[in-house]
Formats: sequence, C-alpha cells, structure tokens
Amino acid sequence: MKLKLTFFLIQISIFVFSQEKINKKVTINGYDFTIKEDENPENKQSTFYEIKRIVNDSVLQSLTISKTSNENGQSMISEFKIIDNVFVFPKTYKSDNGTNYGIDRVFIAENGKLFEATENGSFYNKKPLESDYKAQYIGGINAFRNRISNSLDANDYIGTTDLRKILVNLKIVIDRDGNPSVKDIIGDYPPKLKEDLERIINRLPRWIPAKENNQTIPANFSLPINILLE
Repeated sequence: MKLKLTFFLIQISIFVFSQEKINKKVTINGYDFTIKEDENPENKQSTFYEIKRIVNDSVLQSLTISKTSNENGQSMISEFKIIDNVFVFPKTYKSDNGTNYGIDRVFIAENGKLFEATENGSFYNKKPLESDYKAQYIGGINAFRNRISNSLDANDYIGTTDLRKILVNLKIVIDRDGNPSVKDIIGDYPPKLKEDLERIINRLPRWIPAKENNQTIPANFSLPINILLE
C-alpha cells in the first residue's frame, strides 16, 4: 500500500525593464531566457509574463506570471525586474477593502530549471522588500512535497502503532548556508517515522537560504503530513 499524504499547506544589482510591452532575451548564469508579455486570449483585461528557457531556439521550459487583471472591481498590476539573478514581479492589488502588495519570484536552479517561489500569490498590507525572500527548496514547494511523499511508505508503519492515521506537522530549520534539519515533529507518531523524516531531511540538497536586509538568515519551514494506514 502506497503512502497517502495530504499537505496543507551578493550585493544587489537591479535591472528594471520598461513597463511597455516586454519582449526581451536575457542570459543568466550561462542560461538563455526570453521574457514576453502577452494577453490572455480568454480575458482581454488580463495580461501575463511568459518566461521561457531556450537552447538553440528550442524551448526547454515555460512558465507564466500574471501581470494585470481587472474584474469585479478588483485590479492587480505587476512590474518586472531582475534582482540578483532572480526574476522579480512586485504586485499591487486593489479592491474595495483597500490596497495590498506582494512579490512573485522565479528562481533559476543550478541546472537552469525555472521554479516559482514558495510565497508566490501572497499579499500583505505593507510593501515587502524586493530583496527579501523565504528559504526556497530547489525546484519549488511541489518538488519538496513529492520528495517527502516518494520517500515514505505507509506499509512501514502498520503494526508499529495503534493509530489508523498519522497526522503530524514537520518543522524544519534551514540555516544561513541552506542546510535543512528537523527542528520538531508535532503530533502522535511511531518512533520510526521520526527516524525516517530525519534521514530524508538530512539527505536533501541545500536550499536557497532566506534573505533579509540583504543578509542570509536561518528560516523555519512547516509541512503538515497526513499518513493513512489502511
């Protein structure tokens, strides 16, 4: 029986591109990318940025970030910048309840693969600093979830506990160098689960460490895990 998991879940250099319609090619860390602004064919009041990784004019990867939207009295607009080799999209969201701010980011892994920041889609009542961000698992949050899921098997815990379901909150800390370690596991669980999670986390590759005021800092990360024993 395969595990079933439910998740709830250095100095700054800035290049600011014209906020007119964008269609540019950039090289970052030896990899070529194009950034193009386009309209949503299903909603003319919505536009987006499309980032493509290209090799010899062939597209290896593509992802999109929303630029503008305007419907039902709510509007959102974002800019585009490159800060320390990270694609940065400061966003302003306006509604009847006021104005909120957020920043979407797209990181580039060492192999050139694009992945979105964990906090993409979040908004706050104050403008966050463009150079600050949370610790990032290389490949993105979904890659991290899949890594945990694929490394555990519910069969290993049947017979080791009377529980029919294991529900825990895994808390890890990522140090200034990006090394992750288990900080705590909250909930009822058999001892083997703790051993397995510590082994899995200790074998993870380094994360991109969190940054605050242009300095890398330790950061906490939580991941609820639900294991059904059937």
